[in-house]
Amino acid sequence: ILSLQNEQNVVEKYLETNNISKVVLESQQKAVDDIRSKVIDFRDQLREFFSNDLTKMSEDPSEEELIALQNTQEAAFEAMSLMAYYLNSQVDGNYIFGGGKDGQKPVDFPYTTLEEFQAAFDGKILTYPTSYSASLSKMSSLAELTGGATLAQDFQTLTPKANWEFVHTPEDILQNQPETNVLKGSVGEFSNLKAGERMKIEGTGANDGFKIIESISADGATVTFKDTVADEVLDNTSPAQIRQSLDTGTITAQSNAGDVINEFTVDTAANPLKINATNNTLTAQNAHTFDTVKAGQNITINGEVYYVKDVSNNGKTLTFSGDIPAQADLTGTVDFATRSDTRGFITDSLKGSELQTGDIAFYAKDNTMKAAVKGAFSSYKTGDTLIMQGADGNDRMYIVKSVSADGRTVAFDDSTPVAENMTIANGKGITIGKSYPVGATIDMSKTSGAHNGKYTVVGVSGDGKTLQVKTEDFPEYGDTVTYAAANVETDGYYEGGYLKTTYRVSENSAFSNDVTAASAAFEKLFRAMGEIAQGNLLDADNPESAYARVSDALDLVDSALNANSKEKNGDITSIQYSVISKLDLVKTTIDSQTASKESLTTYIDNMTKVDKTEAVTYLLQAKQDLEVSYSVLSAINQLSLLNYL
Repeated sequence: ILSLQNEQNVVEKYLETNNISKVVLESQQKAVDDIRSKVIDFRDQLREFFSNDLTKMSEDPSEEELIALQNTQEAAFEAMSLMAYYLNSQVDGNYIFGGGKDGQKPVDFPYTTLEEFQAAFDGKILTYPTSYSASLSKMSSLAELTGGATLAQDFQTLTPKANWEFVHTPEDILQNQPETNVLKGSVGEFSNLKAGERMKIEGTGANDGFKIIESISADGATVTFKDTVADEVLDNTSPAQIRQSLDTGTITAQSNAGDVINEFTVDTAANPLKINATNNTLTAQNAHTFDTVKAGQNITINGEVYYVKDVSNNGKTLTFSGDIPAQADLTGTVDFATRSDTRGFITDSLKGSELQTGDIAFYAKDNTMKAAVKGAFSSYKTGDTLIMQGADGNDRMYIVKSVSADGRTVAFDDSTPVAENMTIANGKGITIGKSYPVGATIDMSKTSGAHNGKYTVVGVSGDGKTLQVKTEDFPEYGDTVTYAAANVETDGYYEGGYLKTTYRVSENSAFSNDVTAASAAFEKLFRAMGEIAQGNLLDADNPESAYARVSDALDLVDSALNANSKEKNGDITSIQYSVISKLDLVKTTIDSQTASKESLTTYIDNMTKVDKTEAVTYLLQAKQDLEVSYSVLSAINQLSLLNYL
């Protein structure tokens, strides 16, 4: 009885947890089904909108077309809101798409109206993330690491190619001619200036100062101003220049040195140091001077950061990749300090080694980097920004385009090409830093409030010290502002975890559920809908952009819906199949365990719930039968041939 009762208790516990698992999977199934249905409706509406001439619409939209635009963007926003609602579903107090992280909604979507969303993502200065990495990377650079930050607005500068002629034409009432103020130059010379913006003129005799551009001629040779100019002709020997701010700026970390690992000094009077600029080396007179330095480390020499790609066996010589110290700076007592790789806006790093990567090869033709060890680069995702050190001519910033299934090959975006072919044995001296993805939204804080806020990353410097962001508010024309403290961190939609949930349905059967709100299919959908819902979809200054944005969004939606993705959980159909198959397993197991429980209950009841009177009667009858059997057996045992005779 005890054995059967123990078995019954085990079955009941499995049934209890399996019924909870069933509710979780049914909730996931309903959420995914409803998301799919809403997305299909949105795709149909987006395809209808895409059938218009979007370039023409951008240049001069009709009232009807503006209504179609509004309806399409509302549909995108509603689909995003519905996805956020379902992906934040809870069962028994736990977020079922949260990746094991409790107490925190996995999807951060605080917007209640399209207008709120567009106020945040205007589609011009702050744009919705443009890659998987930009959407989901979790990175931060605290003030203690950056040492503060310097902000500056980017700008373009023009000087006369040939002659510049400022012309003021007064109003002529009789001829019905309005006043005009223009600057004439060469064809195409002013094409990159922006109408409606101001520019700064310097180095002229009578026209220095700020002026607002009213228009630029189609051939880029003439600028018409809203402000008055004085007649003046300047040639290409003139110091005259025009400067106009761009819609990007830079955030530069005050410090590009990581935490100190080890410090030492060298007295050059007793141990002279010599630079060889040809070989990029620094050699000490005494052996073992640099024994504490390792290949692949950043090092500060008198406060300046350098990268060591190799150290001689006798500890006398450092070989640098990139900049080298000046000989004039290596006099007296020289301070050295090895530093961590996490510095500036580099948040993580990978070291080349025999075990980690094996040989690392760069191929200019294919624009790829390959490792000998399988899985060496599996942690990288499309859109990641990598900072290469120790690869000499290939030291720069790269954007990941794709990573092979075996994790050995990284293909880079065409905008960040590999400069030269090379192979580095065992990856010695290579450090691959990771920085903020291009297209990511970052949140900057601690700038005394003046420049706190969200920015879109559009570039990262080759040393990882500077982020280029979309902005119109940084100090202009070479002016800067420096803050003693500045925190920078990514601001994506996903706040959940990345743990798989393992369900043990019986003693011999279990499965894992790794579907989260960060699954690739959901990320694609958020990105596609964000691309449409954000502002500035119809841009008169860039009329071709609408076609590109809608086309990209449709491609993402198709990729997220159709069962052809090579990514894990890369499409809704695969997620549906995965959830349904697990749900079927749980339901089948529950049916089997319910039947088993009922059988065990019957067995136990048959043994414990009997009529005592009937049982005693049967016992006495059995006792009497047993006594008769013993009597007969005794008589038989006494039989022999002699007695018989």
